[in-house]
Amino acid sequence: MRSGDLGLVAHPGMSLRQIMSAAGSGGIGGEGLRVLLGEGTWHIGPDGLSIARERIQLVALSPGRTIFKRTNASGRATDNMVRVEADHVLLDGIRFYDESDILGAVEISEDFCTVRNCLFDDCYAAVYANGAKYLRLTDNTVLASREPSRTVLLAGVSNDNIVQGWIFKSTHLILAPTIYAGDTVGRTSFVGNVTGSLGVISYKMHLGNVDDGNTGTITKRP
Repeated sequence: MRSGDLGLVAHPGMSLRQIMSAAGSGGIGGEGLRVLLGEGTWHIGPDGLSIARERIQLVALSPGRTIFKRTNASGRATDNMVRVEADHVLLDGIRFYDESDILGAVEISEDFCTVRNCLFDDCYAAVYANGAKYLRLTDNTVLASREPSRTVLLAGVSNDNIVQGWIFKSTHLILAPTIYAGDTVGRTSFVGNVTGSLGVISYKMHLGNVDDGNTGTITKRP
């Protein structure tokens, strides 16, 4: 890993855990860190990867050719593949393969985070927002998912989010191309998502949620 004007440049021969360790603990108002990820496959262990430093950015130098991959031999996976556990984290241009049956290749539990330009090539579900707020989940593509009811899930008090520009490309490989916002999710905007003829965007009415320009079925629950 070397440092440049645009950030730290890392390659797949390095451990992502080492990179997280090198990033330090961060903190409110602390300096951000931008890690530029080279082409190739970064292997994730059964217990996943935790991002617990605020203001860290993981950016693929070649979007779609930087791969985070986890196999699930004998069902060994014990947690989400990537867990975002700090505010102001950015995941940009990463391709995800996750063979486990744990909800969410990416789990987000903190606020002001962004997942954009990512490709979910194989996963149980793509993103699980667990009580996180002020999220930007934009311009991502899902090729295959196995969760039977939800591909993108917002749960808990997860308010004031933007879910925009998602494409579910191959619905025959996606059991339920669904964006689902739970009963306590409010003030979230669902805009320009392409879920296909089988797709559903489901959210609670009367909590300030809005939608515009989506394909598929819009379910506004009472």
